[in-house]
Amino acid sequence: MTRLVDAGADAWLGSAPIEQLLVAYADKRAGQRLGSLDARFAGWRRRYPDGWSADDGARARVRAGILEATVCARAGVVPAEVLRLHWTGRALRAARRRAAERAA
Repeated sequence: MTRLVDAGADAWLGSAPIEQLLVAYADKRAGQRLGSLDARFAGWRRRYPDGWSADDGARARVRAGILEATVCARAGVVPAEVLRLHWTGRALRAARRRAAERAA
């Protein structure tokens, strides 16, 4: 489910290029909507109750917190400031409209 439960996760968190960390963090925060790590982990636990052991889930959540702290510190923001940009809704609607026009 996530690389954060792997045995080498701590080493990866300490040595991965910021680009890899940023993509991993975006993957943890974004689903159909942008959510907090707590909300995303709660959703995963509900959808996949047998997906992780309790220890693996707790370990992954701690490591996700480290990932979040690392990425946000490098970006100079706090997690609460990581928001969907105001223009993305317009861009997504325009892309859907163009796709519908091509399909018609």
